[in-house]
Amino acid sequence: MLLNISAKMCSDEPGPLDAKFSLPGCARAIAMPYPANAFDAPRIAERCRDSKAGAVLFLGPAADFERFATASAEAKWYPSLLSPGMLAARAASNVPQGFGERVYLAYPMSPSRTDGASAFDRFAAKHQLSAANVLPAFSGYLAASLFMD
Repeated sequence: MLLNISAKMCSDEPGPLDAKFSLPGCARAIAMPYPANAFDAPRIAERCRDSKAGAVLFLGPAADFERFATASAEAKWYPSLLSPGMLAARAASNVPQGFGERVYLAYPMSPSRTDGASAFDRFAAKHQLSAANVLPAFSGYLAASLFMD
């Protein structure tokens, strides 16, 4: 399950992150974008639970991450939660205890650009990602890689 505040990055149409999850042996990722300032945590947690998602890659703001974790716990559902650390670090410390060791944060570092052959560079070229937004794209790539691991 992939939750994101930006409908441009996540839609029902296959996109770069959907392609990242479509490797052999991986379950199909389900993108669930939501509008800014209209996050209905209980409803979205219920939809994710009903889809039988074992993990949620959350790419929204910290407050939404915390509300989602709380709503999931109230529904007695504890999936693995994955998010870029720059988005959810503080909120991750406030998730209900039932999540135990199921919260994973990715912390990006600047990718090497010396040889142009890194896995991220190949991914960015294949999906024509904008160089202007390299840090958010790299953060999403790392979170997706963490999700796959």
